[in-house]
Amino acid sequence: MSKLEDILENLNGFGKYQKIRYVLLCFSGLLPPIASYIHSFIAANPGYICQDTDLSIGTNLSHLFYGQGYKNRCKILKFQNKSTYYLSSSDYTNNEHNLENCKNWFYDKTYYKKTLTEQFNLVCENAIWRSFMQAVYYTGMLIGSILLGLVSKKFGQKISLIISLILLISGSLILSFVSNNSFENILNYVIIISGRFIIAIGSHGISINSYLLTMEFIGRNKKKYCALMFEFIFALGQLVLVFSAYFLREWRDLTFVILVPCLPFFLLVCLSDESIQFLSSKKDFNRIEKLLKKIAKINKTHFDDSSWKSFLSKENTDRKISTISQNSLIKPNYFVLFLISLNW
Repeated sequence: MSKLEDILENLNGFGKYQKIRYVLLCFSGLLPPIASYIHSFIAANPGYICQDTDLSIGTNLSHLFYGQGYKNRCKILKFQNKSTYYLSSSDYTNNEHNLENCKNWFYDKTYYKKTLTEQFNLVCENAIWRSFMQAVYYTGMLIGSILLGLVSKKFGQKISLIISLILLISGSLILSFVSNNSFENILNYVIIISGRFIIAIGSHGISINSYLLTMEFIGRNKKKYCALMFEFIFALGQLVLVFSAYFLREWRDLTFVILVPCLPFFLLVCLSDESIQFLSSKKDFNRIEKLLKKIAKINKTHFDDSSWKSFLSKENTDRKISTISQNSLIKPNYFVLFLISLNW
């Protein structure tokens, strides 16, 4: 336990200041699960059948969407008189030379009003692009861990969290205002995966930084309980998403679920204090002292000047001692770093 953490413990490890900070920042943990699992709803794969000019949209097609009479939803048979009909398993065997790929589909509207899958026809031979969209998202999470980790080290967790929120808001806006043109316009698809990529970077940055900023001010006796409750917030975010998806059946409307809580969280983060551990690593003792006195005032406890002077004396002594840098610790352990990457 460092001396700075001892001082925080003496100022009431879970006082009024820590409780307010915990509640305000902890609920930013709602955003990452919403951003991660919203793909299951906005790009859901409803039932579909090949579009036939002889069938009207108003016809009850539920038996064709999910029934056994329709074996292949990606092919149709075409005859010389230009008529078409749906392909069953026996038709597929006997008339393979007459097969044609479907160009348009009817989609089941029972559960979803409009999804990305329907809007851009991400079915059959285009289904791979639906999976690719989510693969890009998780790539963004990996890159976000690296980039925002470097930002946190250089500028602090507060700045990194603000940047993460800006990225999440920007990606959601990009996704919300994408054109309604068909999937054949590749630009629309690039815009969609770009928006998801940006959201992934921001959501993972929020997950990491909000946890660090929330937990570092809490005393050691309460820290394990607060860490456990933080995980419940993740589950609560999933429930919020499911509840929202039940009432918002159009994918564009559902994307605004991410935007709604982002704005108040952005203001709260801007008004919050910087990480005290980051300030300590930068040797910004003036800001640390002001922050500790602020905590003491809010918690209605006494700020011990003697403990603070002892901490400063110890820090000044440690600065004269040659220490091993972080980079020198990492360089000889490439194999360990590789194993950690696999674990992620």
